[in-house]
Amino acid sequence: MYWSNLRFLLLLLILSLGGWSWYQSSVIDSLKADNHAQAQTIAAQQQANSELQQALKVEQQAVENQRKFATTLRKQTENKREQIKTVLVKEPCGVTALPDSVRDSIKRLHK
Repeated sequence: MYWSNLRFLLLLLILSLGGWSWYQSSVIDSLKADNHAQAQTIAAQQQANSELQQALKVEQQAVENQRKFATTLRKQTENKREQIKTVLVKEPCGVTALPDSVRDSIKRLHK
C-alpha cells in the first residue's frame, strides 16, 4: 500500500509539474507575442516621429523664408516711403494741404 501511495503521489507530482510547466510555457508565449506587438508599435511610432520631424524642419525653413521675404518687403516699402517724402519736400505741392477725403483714402490704404 505504501508503494501504491508513493507511486500515486509521484504520478500526481509529475502531472502537476507538467501542468505547471505547460502553463508557464503558455504565459511565456503570450508575453513574447505582446513583446513583439509592442516592438512593432514602437518601430511604427519611431517612423512616424521621424516623418514629423522632417515635416517640422520643412515648415521651419518655410517660416524662415517667409520672414526674410517680409523683412525685405518692409525695407523696400520704407525706402519707397522715404523717397516719396524726399520728392514731396522738394516739390512745391509738398507744402500744400491735402483735402480730408484724400488723406482718409491714403490712411485706409496703409491700414
